[in-house]
Amino acid sequence: MGVTNLVNHNPPLLMSSKISTKKKKNLEAAVRKNATKKIDLTVNGILNLKDIITPKDNRIE
Repeated sequence: MGVTNLVNHNPPLLMSSKISTKKKKNLEAAVRKNATKKIDLTVNGILNLKDIITPKDNRIE
């Protein structure tokens, strides 16, 4: 039974590590491209939408 429990707990751990690896790769790609636009970073999943929409950004635009 203990082995079965370990097997059942592995998929979520693997999934989360895949997601963090994907974010790291996207961040590296953004840095390589010298991405300065917040929209590019959001497409890569680095910034949340709320980080883009701020009063300061609205005043600048």
